[in-house]
Amino acid sequence: MAEPDPSIAQAPAPSGPPLVLVAGLAGSGDWWDAVGPFLATGLPGRAMATVDLPGFGSRGGHRRLQPIVQAAETLAEEIVHGAAGEDEAGAVDLVGYSLGGAVCLRVAATRPELVRRLVLIAPGGVPVARSIARDFVSMAHMGFVAGPRFWPTLVRDGRRAGARALLAAAKDVRIDDATALLPRVVAPTLVLHGDRDTLVSGTDCERIAAGIPGARLQLLPGIGHTPMAECPEQLAAAIAAFLR
Repeated sequence: MAEPDPSIAQAPAPSGPPLVLVAGLAGSGDWWDAVGPFLATGLPGRAMATVDLPGFGSRGGHRRLQPIVQAAETLAEEIVHGAAGEDEAGAVDLVGYSLGGAVCLRVAATRPELVRRLVLIAPGGVPVARSIARDFVSMAHMGFVAGPRFWPTLVRDGRRAGARALLAAAKDVRIDDATALLPRVVAPTLVLHGDRDTLVSGTDCERIAAGIPGARLQLLPGIGHTPMAECPEQLAAAIAAFLR
């Protein structure tokens, strides 16, 4: 057998389980672009993957859209089959944002063997009584606060999803109730919430953190609903500190 050539650099083995990032309504892997380099610095050697939910991003369109419960089953199967790059034990560190947080919450509750640690950023999972019209006003405010550099991504992903998928998903996340599942989450959990978020309330985040055994709630001062655009370095630091 030939000896390995020492002049050829060998890629370092990943240190720790993969980190899987799941965006929210209309979101795609592009939403994590500003966060990724800071995560790579804070978690050196960690493999990272972004997953687009059915109906959004590279899988955009109303016909591909799945309800939150089904989307959670799809994500779990993708982790099992390696689409998200799981380690030998099959577990990943899972980060979910907004609607993606509701999906990741269900994965952690129903398939605990797949999740080593869980980070929920302004997650869904608590039903809301406000009107859907108010939600869309809050979404417009979200886009404004995210800043002009993020606007092309918002517009592109909104078009890829389409109006029907956006409306259907907005209705689904408003009525989704995962509160009964919270005690079933065994993975150490961090809930992050911007104190200027007008779309997901602090009360709802407090309820989720209180319902998950041992979960911790961390506020992001002065931040709205899109911390990956508003404060990517601060967001990455919070995630990396928890996962380390």
